[in-house]
Amino acid sequence: AMILGEPGTGKGWLAAHIHSESARALYPFAAVHCATEPRGEIGTELFGTTPSERDVGGLVATARGGTIFVDEVNALTPESQDLMLRVLHADPRDPDPPAGSATPRFIVAANRDLVSEVNAARFREDLYYQLSAAPLHIPPLRARPREDLAELITATFNSLAMSISDSPLAIGDGVIDSLIGYPWPGNIRELRNIVER
Repeated sequence: AMILGEPGTGKGWLAAHIHSESARALYPFAAVHCATEPRGEIGTELFGTTPSERDVGGLVATARGGTIFVDEVNALTPESQDLMLRVLHADPRDPDPPAGSATPRFIVAANRDLVSEVNAARFREDLYYQLSAAPLHIPPLRARPREDLAELITATFNSLAMSISDSPLAIGDGVIDSLIGYPWPGNIRELRNIVER
């Protein structure tokens, strides 16, 4: 699956939620942010130190049966793109599959338009089509209806109130109305920070 949306819209949260509500919830959830890792090391984290034709390690092996969220997938090296495609294409009927193959579900997000990356030959076209079969788009907060914003603000408040001592017991309608009128350039991250303050 591929999650699309502006920075801060909650793509990682949605990936974790999809995992927790699926049959894979009994198995590990792992997340990796490609842009925060040195370009040559992200493949090692995902696939192990020396992945061979029949032995894939790293997060692919430890998240067997679960889900791996790969943020900024466009930053993967060509070699890592090849390995991801091999894992995705592993035949579940293979009596001797590569370790970890075909078991984790990949959910990805990108900070660049992947169609442009494919056209510029920086991202494998076959991998793009494999990952984009079920795209999910998260709208920015400024594009959401008032009811959605009110619900998100209230849910965020309730979630934070449980972990913050001396928190008010409820959030007032006037506060919610004020927050609904704000344009939220930072999306969910900004909303959480403001409600927490």
